[in-house]
Amino acid sequence: MPETDETRGWFNARRLGMLKPSAIFVNVGRGGVVDEPALVRRLETGQLAAAVLDVTVVEPLPADHPLWRLPNVLLTQHTAGGSADETRGIAEFFLANFKQFRNGLLLEAVVDFQRGY
Repeated sequence: MPETDETRGWFNARRLGMLKPSAIFVNVGRGGVVDEPALVRRLETGQLAAAVLDVTVVEPLPADHPLWRLPNVLLTQHTAGGSADETRGIAEFFLANFKQFRNGLLLEAVVDFQRGY
């Protein structure tokens, strides 16, 4: 889910309240799509079993943020899913797209500035 004006805070108290208390909330996309105070409340009160967060609203997460002290939260670094050949893959993608550009062909993964991603 991209973070846009329409998606910012999308996982609010109401939507988080739809999850079963046994649910584990996972966010590996954009921190800003989550209402973090609402998430913290549900985790603190046991209304949500756990959360795995690869992203947060503010990065790096401040040392005094409540997410650090919750035993039912797993925080990972946003690049945790990377691989040994990730940089090579990025370079190959860029070069292939640059070749498309030079030949006047359609590009892959073009950003739509109107949509915000």
